[in-house]
Amino acid sequence: MKYLRNILISGLIGIGIGMIWLLVELLFSMNSNNLHSVTISGTEFAFWIVAAFVIGAFFYLAGLIFQKDNWSLRKQFVINFFVCFVA
Repeated sequence: MKYLRNILISGLIGIGIGMIWLLVELLFSMNSNNLHSVTISGTEFAFWIVAAFVIGAFFYLAGLIFQKDNWSLRKQFVINFFVCFVA
């Protein structure tokens, strides 16, 4: 239950970061400084929310590697790198 709660919190933090990134992308895509020219479809917005949640949850799960006390720091870094690289 503790892990599920932490995954949910990390996913929500990921959504917050993802929405900030989406806002920056939308502001850079403005044409001729007109706010009415900025549009986003519902499916694109839903994709951003889901993708940001998954990325936030993934970073929490990848961070669990560093909780292994019997592994050396080098082994933790190498395994974390390859897990993140594969994902």
